[in-house]
Amino acid sequence: MSGSDAVAYLTVFALVFCDAIVPIFPGETTLSTASVLASQGELKLGLVIVAGALGAILGDSALYWIARTGPKRLKARLDASSEKDERLSKGLALLDRS
Repeated sequence: MSGSDAVAYLTVFALVFCDAIVPIFPGETTLSTASVLASQGELKLGLVIVAGALGAILGDSALYWIARTGPKRLKARLDASSEKDERLSKGLALLDRS
């Protein structure tokens, strides 16, 4: 495997990982392109599948971790701010009810 092949697999992993967290990244397009390159013998299909699967699994796990820990920190900040701003307090109360 050459250095450019390693970069290709790392790019597949990175873009699929980022796509799992922020959907503006071209994860599916990257996998399609890498698959076409594999069909032409430029890349190995098995390594493309592994890179894409690892990127998706680790990206989904990272998003889960962010979603589990992020709202607690955000809520603490919003609660502190809502004591100063009545509109924010009313908005948070509305969100808690629905």
